[in-house]
Amino acid sequence: MSNAAKERNLAKACDEASSDLQCNILIPREFLAIFQKEGSLPTVMDDQRRFPRYHYHMRAVLHYRQTLPAVPRGNERYIVLTKDISRGGLSFLHEQKLFPRERMVIEIASERKIDIEIARCIKHNDRCFEIGATFLEQPPECEQDENEQ
Repeated sequence: MSNAAKERNLAKACDEASSDLQCNILIPREFLAIFQKEGSLPTVMDDQRRFPRYHYHMRAVLHYRQTLPAVPRGNERYIVLTKDISRGGLSFLHEQKLFPRERMVIEIASERKIDIEIARCIKHNDRCFEIGATFLEQPPECEQDENEQ
């Protein structure tokens, strides 16, 4: 698939996310290859993660919550594009900067809403921030997996 076709597919995924929400993320070209990968992500030597990460590319809805007194947030919703997920959290692309320790709700797969806390934010351009977040509650799918072991 050509880079132009990959860009069109990502733009289409972003635009089709929700009929009442608009996706304004400007996806950097270097992310095109990442969004085509599947399976687990490789680990690095100094990685301090507790759980393995997996590529997880889909649209999600981020619900803002007022958390930090110095950062005013309304009850707004935004389309975000997920990058990867683990038992402990996920990363996604967002059009706005978020701050560590902010708490939000992300709505993924089947309208499942999960409370998250922002852990990091990396700026790629004026309309693309890579956000790393931890789950504040463990998704039921993970609890079932643990009970089966």
